[in-house]
Amino acid sequence: MKETELPAEQPRKLLAVILRLERLAQRSPVFRRLYTFLFYRRILEIEITEAQLPVGARVLHVGCGPFPVSALALADKGFTVTAIDRDPETVRTAAQSFGGRGITFVCADAQGFDYSGFEAVFVALHVAPRREVLQAIVASADQGTQVLVRNARGALKKEYTSIRVEDCKQDMESITHRLPGQKELLVLRRPSLTSLAAANGSCAVCSLCDLSAHQGGTISAVPDLPQLAAMGFRPGKDCTIVAVQPWGGPVICAVAGREIALERGVAATVHLEADSVKPLPSHTRARVV
Repeated sequence: MKETELPAEQPRKLLAVILRLERLAQRSPVFRRLYTFLFYRRILEIEITEAQLPVGARVLHVGCGPFPVSALALADKGFTVTAIDRDPETVRTAAQSFGGRGITFVCADAQGFDYSGFEAVFVALHVAPRREVLQAIVASADQGTQVLVRNARGALKKEYTSIRVEDCKQDMESITHRLPGQKELLVLRRPSLTSLAAANGSCAVCSLCDLSAHQGGTISAVPDLPQLAAMGFRPGKDCTIVAVQPWGGPVICAVAGREIALERGVAATVHLEADSVKPLPSHTRARVV
């Protein structure tokens, strides 16, 4: 990132310090580990936990900078990562230093980028203009894509524009988490089409993760995974949602006399007819296995 990429109101002294630290981290493996541990380790743990993505999920990091610490952490967790920055020199430097870590680096303006095809988009604190970039993301992102935006809090709010769900100018689900270092995480998600339809009682075929607790029906299709068949997930079987953990957590289902917790990515691939919604039997209790 270049100084000219950030909003004019941000103090140039703060920007200069951040750039020096990132460039030093980019060159020195020892300082890189120290810098990550001191400033980003806990933040990244929270963000990755909140995303609750399956291994191999396609994710995008916006505003990677010369030391793409967030993109590196995502790649280390097994995600397929694309990192963008609008400064050519920044992208060239990051690609030369970290291109072998399974990250695709792209030089692009965040306001004109196509955000379709990603399961999650992570937005750095320094990305600007923040509201316009957010609106560009939600305009082209797929239904159900999570957008995780770092916001400032405390004294940092004087230096960075804070993003709120209202800035999306679209129907979004949202939740906010406190982060270390005078920062917070705003998690946004566009409701899936089947979720919206189910809420209105008009869903003909839904995935398990589109239903609410106590809804259920007959399974119509499952992916070719031996583990699912062994647990009783087969076409024609009745399945009821016991609980849906918030923000990407597991979907707990009752099927074939058992209660099973499925990762959200797997639950999204199990489809059922939702026209015969049944209440959960009173003797059943949720259990994670």
